[in-house]
Amino acid sequence: MIDHERKPAEDYVRTHYADYCAWNSLDARRFLRYQWILQIGFCLFTLNNAWKGVGPWHHVPSMLLLMSIGPLSHLCKHRFPEATAWLWDVFSLSVVTSGILMYKSYHSLYGVGSENAPVFVTMLLASSFSLHPKARTAIYRNGIFMLFGLCVAAFKLDVQVFPILVQFAEGACVGSFIANYMVKSRRMRFYNLALNQELRIFAYHELAKIVPPHVVTHIESGRSLETSMLTGKASACVISFDIIGSSKVQHPDFGQAIERLAIACHALMNQGYDGQSAPAYRIKDTGDGFLCSVGFPYLPLDSKGSAEQAVELSLAFAECFREVMAELAYETPLRCAIGISQGLVEGFFPASGLKQYDLRGRTLMLATRYESLRNNIMRELGPAAPPSSFLIIQEAVYQNLPKHLQESFRCWDTSTTQRQVRDDETARCAYYRCLPCAVRSSVDLFGVPLLLEERDHASRLQPVIVTKTSRS
Repeated sequence: MIDHERKPAEDYVRTHYADYCAWNSLDARRFLRYQWILQIGFCLFTLNNAWKGVGPWHHVPSMLLLMSIGPLSHLCKHRFPEATAWLWDVFSLSVVTSGILMYKSYHSLYGVGSENAPVFVTMLLASSFSLHPKARTAIYRNGIFMLFGLCVAAFKLDVQVFPILVQFAEGACVGSFIANYMVKSRRMRFYNLALNQELRIFAYHELAKIVPPHVVTHIESGRSLETSMLTGKASACVISFDIIGSSKVQHPDFGQAIERLAIACHALMNQGYDGQSAPAYRIKDTGDGFLCSVGFPYLPLDSKGSAEQAVELSLAFAECFREVMAELAYETPLRCAIGISQGLVEGFFPASGLKQYDLRGRTLMLATRYESLRNNIMRELGPAAPPSSFLIIQEAVYQNLPKHLQESFRCWDTSTTQRQVRDDETARCAYYRCLPCAVRSSVDLFGVPLLLEERDHASRLQPVIVTKTSRS
């Protein structure tokens, strides 16, 4: 969870000062988009001075600098993050110099008492638009500009400097107040924008825990949730995975093993995921198992049929189960059962309540029914059969498999009452395959662990005596 504790904007900016400086520089360049308003004011001031006959060209250098701030700051932005601020300082120095020259022209034409306005206005203009991130720096800057103006006045004017000192001080004080207000406003705006962005990123990160990643990107781009996943009916294979006898397992680390297995299987489902294609879509968890679909709503990654991909993915699930559960070294074999069915599934968003994408259809129910056939198969194989996991598939899945995969399955006749598939009484047969299960590890003569596929094999293992021979 984001731990801002509602810090003041000053503390937040101090913590993220580098980001604030970069943002302030960008914001300053955006501010210069409206410099044409200031240029219009300069032009009107020029016309007014020309009509009065008071040095109409004194502030032409300032106008040229103002026009060049935007292009120069754009060229220098990659090397000087605060180039705009320093270019504005050069413009302010020129404005102060123009004010002194206009003061001299007014004084020579109209006498004492009518020339103070240019000094006050130019000093106010120079000190108001300080774009430095720190308010203290802006105050120091305005003080330097005031001293600069006094030095220029002492050098250029024939009158005493003291009468215009008050004008410089008034302009600097008012300008510093405006500059400080602008700095605080920018700091608060940066704080609000940064905080909103972090909260938005945090919200999207939390949303990614309950929806696929591409849905988060879809919503972030401004599109509705209902258009993020494929809806309607389509043909797909559904895989039902379950651990046999999980409620009877008495091991302290069994729960953690199930979590590791879920993570590994979820990684297999998302291998090569790009938002539109993926090996499988996880429909829901079922305690110690899960349901997933192959072929819809995610498109296949290659040209293989959905049945072939579902069988290959199921074999990978069984291998993950064997590797994870073998680490427990449980005293009795741990086995899993996987059922696969093929048919129409429907993707939809609920019309009411939480808009959580889901799949429905008879195919989902049949996958669980074929997975539960493991009880009948185990009963007929008898206790003398070696322990194994089971992969049981529907006839429609079997018919769509290539020859090399069909040969690895055994037929299970479901025409009799005792062998019927629940809710699929018309099925003529099903197909199953025995898979290696997770058994307790044994250690050979040299301390190398051996994973046994059958418990009875442990008693038949004989140590192999290796004789070392010298090499010439």
